[in-house]
Amino acid sequence: TRTRALRITKRVLRVKEGKYHKGYLKVVLNIQNYTSKDISDVKILDFLPKLIKHFSEFGTLEPKHIQQGNHGLRFIWEVHKLHSGEERVISYKIEPQLNLFGNIKLPPASLQFTKNDKLVIRKSNVAKFELKREL
Repeated sequence: TRTRALRITKRVLRVKEGKYHKGYLKVVLNIQNYTSKDISDVKILDFLPKLIKHFSEFGTLEPKHIQQGNHGLRFIWEVHKLHSGEERVISYKIEPQLNLFGNIKLPPASLQFTKNDKLVIRKSNVAKFELKREL
C-alpha cells in the first residue's frame, strides 16, 4: 500500500479540569509529512459549526486567519515548511453552546499545498464525539 504524501487527522478529546470543573473539549489536528521532500506553504483549514464556540487560546500554533461565516467559523493556519517526516499538532479548545448532547460530528479539516502548479487538497476524517447530558 502506498502511503499518502501528506496526511491530516482530526480528533476531539475530552479534558477534565479538576473535580469541580466540567472540563472542556479539545480539537486536535495531526499533520504528517510522509514524503521524502519538504513541502512548502501548507495551509490547514478547519471549520467550526455555529453551535460550537472556541476559546481564544490556541495550543501550539495560532491561526493566521479566523473568518466568520453564516454557518460558523473557519480557521486558517499557514505552515511555511513541513519537513520530510515531520509531524505537526494543532489544537484548540471548544465548547458546545446551548445544551447540546448526543453524537456530535465536526466536519473534516483540510490541508492544501501546491505541487507542480496544481492545488492539492487532503481532507481529514470527520471527528465524532458524544456529549452526555450533565446531571
